[in-house]
Amino acid sequence: MKFPHPLSKSRVKFSYPLWGGAIILLLLIFSVRWAKNTSSTSPHANPEKVGVVATSSFLPSKREIPPIVNVSAPSLNPASASIFIWKKQFLTSPVNSILAAPNGIVWVATEEGLGFIENDKLTMSTKKTGTFPAHPVTALAHDGKALWVGTFHGLFKTIDGRRFQHFTRSEGLAHEMIWSLFWDGFILWVGTQEGFSFLTPQGNFERVDKKISNGGLADLWIGAILKVNRWVICGNDDGLSIWDTSFPAADPKAWNTIDMFQSNLIHNWILALANFDGKVWAGTPLGLCRLDTPIDQVFSGSNPGFAVFSNRNGLPSDRVNALQSFGDSLWIGTESGLCRMRSEQIKTFGVSEGLLAKDVRAIGLASSALWVGTSRGIQSLDPEIPSDGF
Repeated sequence: MKFPHPLSKSRVKFSYPLWGGAIILLLLIFSVRWAKNTSSTSPHANPEKVGVVATSSFLPSKREIPPIVNVSAPSLNPASASIFIWKKQFLTSPVNSILAAPNGIVWVATEEGLGFIENDKLTMSTKKTGTFPAHPVTALAHDGKALWVGTFHGLFKTIDGRRFQHFTRSEGLAHEMIWSLFWDGFILWVGTQEGFSFLTPQGNFERVDKKISNGGLADLWIGAILKVNRWVICGNDDGLSIWDTSFPAADPKAWNTIDMFQSNLIHNWILALANFDGKVWAGTPLGLCRLDTPIDQVFSGSNPGFAVFSNRNGLPSDRVNALQSFGDSLWIGTESGLCRMRSEQIKTFGVSEGLLAKDVRAIGLASSALWVGTSRGIQSLDPEIPSDGF
């Protein structure tokens, strides 16, 4: 049969029986209802939101949103499923730092705010919801009683996760832009955009910059900071500036800087630091460097020497963003996957092995799990699972 033009006023005359039209009408009704039902069950129809609990005193009202729990990750490659077991995973904004507190709570610093994982649930506090006063959150440390939170708008301290004490230059910080934190068991060290500060036992922050150190601190930006014995190691973009704390910071004898011009340090820009196997390790944009010369010998005039690991000898990419020691292994976060180094052998795990994203930005150690942060979120694994003889 022929249908008229849409603008025609003539009627359509059907040549098939009326019961045929009834069957078609029923089929149309069924198909519409089926389409509605399937669309409502689509994973994109009602996306879950990260749980937010108004934990600070910045908001007079409270709002709760169901948290994301055990968000699906890329499926594990069956061939490498025996490498280790992924335990939990949560989608977040890019992760900058991970810290397990003594009470078992895992804290997460992200580009959007501060999160914590407890009882298999992730709760986020952000500036957007009024539950945390600043973003991004860049660094975390715990002194056994309180959590310290570094941001680009100062340093925050909290004991209960609900109320935050704010520290700025007025309280002795070198700068409000915080890049790194380290708790050495007695003193909190704070790396900033313009030098570093440390918290004295009296509760005051003391500042160290180029002027105070009489040029001993080679550069102001402190991207990573580490204390090993009496040495404070500052990773900046002029290499490693090391302070011997047995001398005042203003004493020229107190400082030694190791850079790529006087040694085989692969790059001056230090992104991460770790103390593993009795040696200092430094992550850079061009590889991982291990300082093989004892620091006291460097101060005595010996030439510093490094072992360098990069894409040429085992790493999946040159850029090393994060380092974490665990037992006899050093875990390495690179731009192209997570690596485990054991006896200088390197094993890489990427998206095909279950990573949420290939760029590993942070690694944290809990009592029974290693937490890994990427640009897509945070997940934990059991680091003690054997890996094919490695």
